[in-house]
Amino acid sequence: MVHTKEKNFECEVCGKRFGLKHNMVVHLRKHKGVTQKCPYCPRFFTKAQLYRKHVKLHRERKHQKTEDPDLKKAQCVRVSGVGRPPKSVQEDQDENVVPME
Repeated sequence: MVHTKEKNFECEVCGKRFGLKHNMVVHLRKHKGVTQKCPYCPRFFTKAQLYRKHVKLHRERKHQKTEDPDLKKAQCVRVSGVGRPPKSVQEDQDENVVPME
């Protein structure tokens, strides 16, 4: 429950706990490889709406689609109010996540 700060839902893969089942289901998408990889930067998304907003920022800034890891890092953008970038932006992309093509 959210109001009591209890986290009754546990990820069967990594053990991370959640207060809402929906948040756990979204989290599980990462483990199952159900993600959308940004063609402009190292980020990946489990929520289509955030992915679309993120890609729109790249287009507005006239960034290039690339496979060059240095250029991808340089072009990294974040949708305002979405939170901090995932660890894959700061480090190499998580080996356990298979981006959806």
